Amino acid sequence: DFEDGDGCPEADNDQDGLADGVDACPLTAGIAQEKGCPSKDTDGDTVADHLDNCPSEKGVVENAGCPVAQKQLVVITFEKLKILDKVKTAKFEEKFKLQGLKKPPEGEVCLSLRHDNIVKTFEHGLTTTGDPYLVMEWVEGLGLNFLVDSKSHKLNGQRINFVGQLCDALQFLHDSKYLHRDLCPRNVMVTNEGVVKLIDFGLTIPYTPQFCVPGNRTGTVDFLAPEIIKRGTTDHRVDLFALGTTAFEIFVGQLPWEKSLSSDDTVRRRLNTPPRQAKALKPTIEDDLAKLLMKSVAVDRKERYDSANEFKEALLKLKRQDY
Repeated sequence: DFEDGDGCPEADNDQDGLADGVDACPLTAGIAQEKGCPSKDTDGDTVADHLDNCPSEKGVVENAGCPVAQKQLVVITFEKLKILDKVKTAKFEEKFKLQGLKKPPEGEVCLSLRHDNIVKTFEHGLTTTGDPYLVMEWVEGLGLNFLVDSKSHKLNGQRINFVGQLCDALQFLHDSKYLHRDLCPRNVMVTNEGVVKLIDFGLTIPYTPQFCVPGNRTGTVDFLAPEIIKRGTTDHRVDLFALGTTAFEIFVGQLPWEKSLSSDDTVRRRLNTPPRQAKALKPTIEDDLAKLLMKSVAVDRKERYDSANEFKEALLKLKRQDY
């Protein structure tokens, strides 16, 4: 029942900013070239169709033959083409159809979200083979999971900043009446300029009572709130638990519950044991940060922060801001 990244069409194991399934050139990988596809070249001039016209009013790169190509500054817009797995997508959406609900497609959700800390989507549609695709901004940077796993120096002094930006993204998402449902370091990018970008809205659902009924246990297992595992009614605090678990790993370098080789073991530990104490795992952190982290991963959702804004406010009140 869990989307843990293994075999996920959006996995990016080589950390190049492209999903593994999209690493190859779409022209040679057999991806259909739809209207708006960056690779479409119907006139065979080796230049994508959307670059054929004079760019003076479109802001695209000026190809050979453009009358103003030698007179104006060349502007290059980098985009990422994301191809979704239509079988997995249909299987996930079918769960809601059986309940009489229509889940909006990922592209529709992404296109509606405009925030500095959320990856931008420019268009979405279907290829000629029926595979959903999204055209998104190219994020020049690294995955937060890579920074955490490699204990990167880029985290030093920036942990509160990065988590605070993630709070802003999550608060905007909740204010837009959506639940992310798969917030974890793997779904966060950090640009070379230090801007946090929340990505991957494949499991995102509308924040309405109908979509929060028991039963939907999809997500990355190490970041699932206990109420999801118990198949209980959910609300925005499942995302706050995932945010807290992400923050715990960023500050402490380990997860609140010890990692297991199997999802079943992870679930059993989550249900039967309390989270490990942050201070015990990382004695150098101050008591106020340890208290914040333990509150953010409380098993009882009533004991967690009630909003991402509240979480950020607590971060900014910490005595030390140089973690």
